[in-house]
Amino acid sequence: MGSRAEAYRPVITSIDQKYPGMMNTTCAAEILELTDDDSKVSKMIKALTVNGETYLPGGITWGWNMLTPDSPLTSALPLADLQKKGGKKVMVLMTDGANTLAPTTVNAGPHGSITSGKYKNTTYTNDLTATLCQNVKADNIEVYTVLFEVKDATIENLLRNCATDPSK
Repeated sequence: MGSRAEAYRPVITSIDQKYPGMMNTTCAAEILELTDDDSKVSKMIKALTVNGETYLPGGITWGWNMLTPDSPLTSALPLADLQKKGGKKVMVLMTDGANTLAPTTVNAGPHGSITSGKYKNTTYTNDLTATLCQNVKADNIEVYTVLFEVKDATIENLLRNCATDPSK
């Protein structure tokens, strides 16, 4: 149980290394696959709630997976097919907080607050967030970031740099 092995955290390749177990002890709402059903999307957005801590790498990884046609989420078109239709891949990363959790690993202890150990510090999680953002953008995905009531200069700068450009 835990996060993917460290070498696989900033990428979404090697399907056998993606998701070895649960990321934490509570589960959020099921992910809504890509859809053009506005009512489904609206219902999911309205159901969002604030619950606990923040771990941006998890959201970025699942968002990136959502925009690729490969398993575990398979509803996205390949980029070339999407471009033929005049489309593009776009990720909107929204948060109401700074990274407050660290990855889970069998050897480094449970997913939990950033308190001690190699993975349990803000620097590691913020660096992983930055690397994921760069890799998502390198995969031809336009990134927008939205912060809700965040009063942390570090996360503001991190997500400003995560966006494709400062206007996003």
